[in-house]
Amino acid sequence: MENKICIGKILKPQGIKGEIKAEFYSDNINYYKKLKEVYIQDEKYDIISFKVSAYPYVFISFKNLTDRNMAENLRNKEIFIKKSDIAPIKENQWYINDLIGCEIIINNITTGKVFEILKNGSADIVYAKGNDKTFMFPLLNKIINLIDVSKKIIVLKEKEFSEVVLYEN
Repeated sequence: MENKICIGKILKPQGIKGEIKAEFYSDNINYYKKLKEVYIQDEKYDIISFKVSAYPYVFISFKNLTDRNMAENLRNKEIFIKKSDIAPIKENQWYINDLIGCEIIINNITTGKVFEILKNGSADIVYAKGNDKTFMFPLLNKIINLIDVSKKIIVLKEKEFSEVVLYEN
């Protein structure tokens, strides 16, 4: 089976005919209008209609999802597609999955490793685990020196990073 990548999450049923409202984790939602199928809990769902609402929300109807109760059972489930179906990205853009596991480097010292990234209005929030504590920071161009997903590293500017980082107790 081909590798899959998570592109969104089902939020709730929409209406009584099995349509769902979902949040997509991409700033290129219109690209996904051409999708024919997605995977939810390893089950393939054939798409009948795909409507973009206010970013980042979409409404999707599936061939094998015919009523509200069926849709309710999928609430909070993640939506996956085949990796070969992912949207192309531009320079200085990355997939969240590619950033997970990257080492955070400041002044040539590894200070942590990314374990989660949350979508947030103006900037994604990076969660990283250091040697002794967990920390988070917004993924902003002004604090980034380099992101190299092939080397699994994110190099940050020390001063700018120190101004925005939050440490967990």
